[in-house]
Amino acid sequence: MLLMTLVVPTAEAGINGNVNEGGATTVVHRDQLIKWGSDQRLAMAAGGDYYIYRTVDSCGDGRGSFDPTECYKVALLCPGEAGPLVDIERRLVRADGTMEGDWTLVGRTCRPNEVPGAAKRPTMAMIIDAMHKTPWARARVGFQPKGNVTLVTLTNFYRASWSAAGYGPGEVDQVDPATMYGYRVDIRPTLIGLTYRFGDGASYGPTRSLGGVYPDGDVRHAYAAAGKYAVSVSVQWGADFRVNGGSWAQIPDTVTVQQPATTVTVRTATNRLVTR
Repeated sequence: MLLMTLVVPTAEAGINGNVNEGGATTVVHRDQLIKWGSDQRLAMAAGGDYYIYRTVDSCGDGRGSFDPTECYKVALLCPGEAGPLVDIERRLVRADGTMEGDWTLVGRTCRPNEVPGAAKRPTMAMIIDAMHKTPWARARVGFQPKGNVTLVTLTNFYRASWSAAGYGPGEVDQVDPATMYGYRVDIRPTLIGLTYRFGDGASYGPTRSLGGVYPDGDVRHAYAAAGKYAVSVSVQWGADFRVNGGSWAQIPDTVTVQQPATTVTVRTATNRLVTR
């Protein structure tokens, strides 16, 4: 495996780096990609030697320059919707059409589809869009006491449960390869947090707890006044992705989904004396 020292990009306009022939580098600036493409076209038109280029996952297929334990960086090191990070390799083609030498690593880029002549691959913008279209599992709030009826000042217990339909935490959704240039992209939802709303203006969270039942459930609330209250939970999702069965990396985005409400009736209890 090749080891490189990374120059971390801090903004889209500042993805810097110079190609280091000693293999110590770098993230390749967009201007360099444009120049490589121009040089390639001019050399081909003049009948001279030229380079051809290809991109390889910086992490995931055993050939990339990242240690597998640091695969999350392929997403986090590309700002915004750029990326994911890829290694750029090139090979010399002589004027007579014969190839010389092996593929050589010449740098990395957050703009994989701007590498001259390289096959198109899914961009982070495409992966983020697919994440937003994930059919998430729904979380419905259960309530105790049973029957969704309670009394003023009584401590109530809440528990969220995932629907069978949709994709919940740790499950894997496979994106249609036809929308990803033929690549197999998997998206694995991760739970960032749930926020419980009790319908009277009070809330609890964000929390990763699904709550529970009496006496151990940790999502609890008591109502101060009688009435009907719409109890619901909103779920903030994150997700990991992998390409063609490679290593998982984090998608640099989250999605918040409001879940269906459950109506809870709160009543006032009164005491009275009766005769037998």
